[in-house]
Amino acid sequence: MPSCPKRLFPQKLRILLLSAYDAGSHRRWKEQFVLSQPEFEWHVLALSPRFFRWQIRDNALTWLNEPLLKESWDLLLVTSMVDLSSIRGFHPNLAYTPALIYMRENQFAYLASDEQHNSIDPQMVNLYSAIAAEAVVLNSDWSRRSFLNGIEKLFRRLPDGTPEGALELIAARYRVLPVPIDDRVFHKEAGRQNPEASERLWGNGLESGSCSSPPKIVWVDRWEYDKGPDRLLAILQELDRKTMNFQACILGERVLLHAAASGLGTAVIQIATAFGNPVFATAGDEEKLKICRKLGAAGTWNRKDGSFVDAVKSWGGVDMVLDPVGGSYVKEGQKVLSADGRIVLIGLMGGRSGEVDLGLMLMKRQRLIGSTLRSRSVADKGRVTQALYRHVSTLLGAEQIEPMIDSAWPIEQIEDAMAHVAANRNTGKVVLKIAD
Repeated sequence: MPSCPKRLFPQKLRILLLSAYDAGSHRRWKEQFVLSQPEFEWHVLALSPRFFRWQIRDNALTWLNEPLLKESWDLLLVTSMVDLSSIRGFHPNLAYTPALIYMRENQFAYLASDEQHNSIDPQMVNLYSAIAAEAVVLNSDWSRRSFLNGIEKLFRRLPDGTPEGALELIAARYRVLPVPIDDRVFHKEAGRQNPEASERLWGNGLESGSCSSPPKIVWVDRWEYDKGPDRLLAILQELDRKTMNFQACILGERVLLHAAASGLGTAVIQIATAFGNPVFATAGDEEKLKICRKLGAAGTWNRKDGSFVDAVKSWGGVDMVLDPVGGSYVKEGQKVLSADGRIVLIGLMGGRSGEVDLGLMLMKRQRLIGSTLRSRSVADKGRVTQALYRHVSTLLGAEQIEPMIDSAWPIEQIEDAMAHVAANRNTGKVVLKIAD
């Protein structure tokens, strides 16, 4: 029987996706994009988000002996952190494989900061990759303009000049494609649990009549100086001043917080929520959990009802666990962490020893980090205080967050105050007063 031509049984196009700094937002973009395009055969190489300035420069070297880079591909899809020019130089078999670079952000858009060592290397990696790629896609027209303007300024600084038409060549390869946002963001709370019966927050032609829901503002960036969060805060404050009805959705890493009704816990809920990080809070009292929800906790669990694991998994899991308990909570926390998630251990209320699932830590690239302020030097404590002031003072001044005080006791009643805390009756900080 004669063989059938291969064209009658077409194979899926093979795409290799490279993510050189697979931080939370990069990882979510990668995973969502791959899931949305099942007609292709996907293979992924990703590096953990560590040591940014090293990683953006040496990722091609890290992948030097990577077997997947020796294979043939129909397309290379790379993120903005990937050194595509070096990848192609190290692997000549990829020299003629079409490559598309997707820039969720570009290094020319970052503001200068006295706290960072400014280097031209990240910008050069972006520039070389843009020249090496057949197509460059950015997430917004602003990003496109900032990138091209940044390249033009860089070209004027080069001592030996630039090839004629280089900027025009790069500009001709650019397209704008916004980052996709999960549809669930635009559903009301009930709709997230039952999408089929949900009512969208935006008028989309499916409802009869005009859209009666308020407009929704979605913030998809990190809460850092270069992203302009002060402008977002100013916009929200102005809308509030004008008593305009609106809803804001701040997207960020998800946090599991234990002992959430403590002085530290009540502060963390407010700060994390303000920075766009949804919080799942655990405590041992329903009244305390009610206060946690009022402060902004998106999910809660009473530890007296048993393990928090199933409840947190149903909530969607977390990227970070802030754990003042330790003991058995560490292993339980591993079960709800996403890939590349981390547990930050800040206390040992549940004991100084406990099991760790090393297999889960290995397979999901989890990190366990110990942190305490008490043992740090005065200089370290000063730097932490300065950083807290820089990042939080604006929110304090705008009364977006405020310290939660449970009670104040004269210093002479210190034993009674300690007994109050030991009995777990406080919600927020207990303050000792010293007479003048």
